[in-house]
Amino acid sequence: MKAKTRTVGIDLALKHSHMAFIRDEAGGPLGQSFSFPRTSAGFNQLLEKALAGMPETARLTVVMEPTSLAWVPLATYLSLKGHIIYLVNPRRVSDLRKFYSRRKKSDRLDAKVLSNLPNFEEDILTELYLSTGELNALKRHSQQRDKLKQSIGDQKNRIQAVFTEANPTALEAFGEDKFSRVGRAFLRKYINPLKVKGLGLKRFTQVLERKAYGELKESTVNRLFEACCDTINIYREALEKDKLPFSYEQIQEEINLELDLMEFKEAQVKKLDKKIANLYQQVDPRGDLKSLRGVGDVHAPIILGYAGYIGRFGNARSYCGFTGLVPGKKQTGGTDRKGLKITKEGPNLLKKTYYMVGETARHWDLEMAERYHRLIGRGLHHKQAITAIGRISAARAYAVMKRMELARKGLIKPEDVPYKLRDLDGKQISAQEAREQILIRYPSKNSLKKRGRAATAV
Repeated sequence: MKAKTRTVGIDLALKHSHMAFIRDEAGGPLGQSFSFPRTSAGFNQLLEKALAGMPETARLTVVMEPTSLAWVPLATYLSLKGHIIYLVNPRRVSDLRKFYSRRKKSDRLDAKVLSNLPNFEEDILTELYLSTGELNALKRHSQQRDKLKQSIGDQKNRIQAVFTEANPTALEAFGEDKFSRVGRAFLRKYINPLKVKGLGLKRFTQVLERKAYGELKESTVNRLFEACCDTINIYREALEKDKLPFSYEQIQEEINLELDLMEFKEAQVKKLDKKIANLYQQVDPRGDLKSLRGVGDVHAPIILGYAGYIGRFGNARSYCGFTGLVPGKKQTGGTDRKGLKITKEGPNLLKKTYYMVGETARHWDLEMAERYHRLIGRGLHHKQAITAIGRISAARAYAVMKRMELARKGLIKPEDVPYKLRDLDGKQISAQEAREQILIRYPSKNSLKKRGRAATAV
């Protein structure tokens, strides 16, 4: 990056003109900051100023923050002309801005900071890769799906919160699955416990059975009916004196609206799942990435979508740095503190994905189970250990994606691409064999509890 090339820092704008600052080949400022329109004419104006006096073959190093999606038109325009683009984490820009000035924050200063960032952190910048349409769609559809799933979870929490006011213990009758077919049928019509008691237990059971399609348990109905009767006892005096602090009719309407929105979003998630599955089939037709334990239909598209062209990462360490699953480090004097909290960089969805992959991998991959057991033995918290397992999973995903690329080029055989489970001696084993060994050598707390109860029963 320190070759004879000019560096341009660009502070992107969403509504106004972009701001640029140019540094010459030696890293010195080349004039003052200047603005240019967000149009093709403006982009040409930028190139004319940045390349003035340079040979036709000259290439620029352009550094910018990923402000919303405002970077896409400019990055596409410049990269197709052969210029090198770097998108940097806003936190790094903020830190370097403080070095320049603690009190100022301006577009001109940000452009100046961005142009100087390669001189400070050359080794951690990753060149921008413009993804293919399929991979970009995988990434964006996966982001949409994740947001919808989060929104559905939030709505379920709101429904439970509102229902707790109206009927404090009723939803407990459904256990963990409060939004089953029966649960939703109950939520849509029987917020008012007086309505349930008015039907009587027998009639209430018959009504739910028609909605359950064989899923209804007698114990569930009994607990629901008892909970409704208990709620009436709690609010009896308020009902008699017309002092109830809410309206059952209003709450029923509120919950039905939440259920309508939730079910609409669930339908959208199903549509996205089909789109994602079709796109994924195009980029990984043999499902090689899914050979990793914990990487399935949801996580594989996210990993591939964010990675794009895997060749842009020089090694596994570079890719893990991109994911953000890198622990902090503090070294000073004679001390060297390692294993601190992970950095706040990297895509949040990708970090969450590898965390969940790590959580599954430790149950099915013997090497991961051994590593997890060793980390816990050293005193690490469960989440710290899983994060470490997630980072190893990221390194393995990098290796599989690298082999996928080599196979596409015909440099290795397709059968050499998938990840293969091995025991601690390096011998290849099946998933079932790995699971059996894990249960014996590294049992979970729940497994140990079950063994203890079984032994006591005997």
